[in-house]
Amino acid sequence: GMVYVDPKNLGFEPYWQKWVAARENAAQREALNALFTKYVPKCVERILAGLEDGVALERLKMIVPRTGLNTVTQMCFMLDALFGASATEIVDPSTIEA
Repeated sequence: GMVYVDPKNLGFEPYWQKWVAARENAAQREALNALFTKYVPKCVERILAGLEDGVALERLKMIVPRTGLNTVTQMCFMLDALFGASATEIVDPSTIEA
């Protein structure tokens, strides 16, 4: 049989884990994971739910409805464009964060 899992239940973490695991440089994977953990969940929560540190704020207006997965997928495409699919030269988190 076939098992169906609603994407809402999975969230964006599996996509991120698959994408970052495909990076060739281990130091870059580690740096990107640290930055992802620091920024992305909070940003996605702010963009989609209008929450900042658990406090409800005015929700952002979106012309095209988005999901957390859409947002993270777009971020990964942008990172690929910035670093290249197999970039190995940038590994310092402060360089990536800047």
